[in-house]
Amino acid sequence: MEFTEISTNDYPLFHDLLNDYYREGEDEGTEQEVIDSFIKLLFDKVTGREIDGCIVKENEEALGFALWAVDREDFEFSEIPGYGTVLEIGIVKQYRNRRYGVKLMSYIEDKLLEKGITGCYVSAYGPAQAFWSRCGFEDSGRTAGNGLPIMTKSIKKPENSRCIVRQRSARDMLTLWGYNSFDEASPTARFFYDNIESGNAIFWSLCNEGNIVGELYSFLKLEDKDFADGIDTAYLCAFRVKEDHRGKGYGSMLMNTALSDLKSKNISFATIGVGTDEEKNQKMYEHMGFNRKIKDCFFDPCSRDKDMKPVTDEGFIILSQKL
Repeated sequence: MEFTEISTNDYPLFHDLLNDYYREGEDEGTEQEVIDSFIKLLFDKVTGREIDGCIVKENEEALGFALWAVDREDFEFSEIPGYGTVLEIGIVKQYRNRRYGVKLMSYIEDKLLEKGITGCYVSAYGPAQAFWSRCGFEDSGRTAGNGLPIMTKSIKKPENSRCIVRQRSARDMLTLWGYNSFDEASPTARFFYDNIESGNAIFWSLCNEGNIVGELYSFLKLEDKDFADGIDTAYLCAFRVKEDHRGKGYGSMLMNTALSDLKSKNISFATIGVGTDEEKNQKMYEHMGFNRKIKDCFFDPCSRDKDMKPVTDEGFIILSQKL
């Protein structure tokens, strides 16, 4: 993805993106002249540096746009002076549900942090509130001048400087899991070992000063093709980060590395399993882009019994995201 600042030469593209965005949300009776006038007003404010904006592209194709600003007391619709505020954010319809909006919001946060801004708010209408929740915004209990609820978020740089993500060996996995040799390993550990050795599985580790503090495994092919089919779908599992390293952006750092690697291998879909009663984890995975349910499962394809058969499970669901 490429984020480009909006320049004076971008008006035709800017107009097309915003016109489609407003036409989708506006009454069909709104006159085109009214919409055109408002889009031109916004464009003049962006190019005049009254507000900030960018267009997001991939392979030269425009995926969406965003407009934001730092709220000031003299701001036309001031709600929380000193906070950043997202004025508009839109992803072209055919590119939605691919986590582009979340990545665009992360870019906005980085830009606000560069200005020393550590809080952000949006006034969110009903259908958009789920998206803002996935981005980490919470209802403030306040109402904006336009009658919409205000959602807020504290923003900060993930403390990723102390940790790195590395691909590790099957032997490293055995050591991490507390086994001195393959012979003493459990059936599940042997299954992971064999798949890492053969190249069918990839062991990603999160390391802090040489110590493994997180792990995640990508399986390229499994017996159940809904998990991983060896062609364009891969399965992620055993995603763990030590408790004292949680809430600092490390989990996202580990996950994003694994997803980027799959995409580089021309994998189109990533799947992950989560317990039906694990509401917190379900929300976390949804925030990471896993927003499509594939099916309910009662066998864990990566947990093996003494006969190396998949172990029966009380029940979990497979979630998927398009890469």
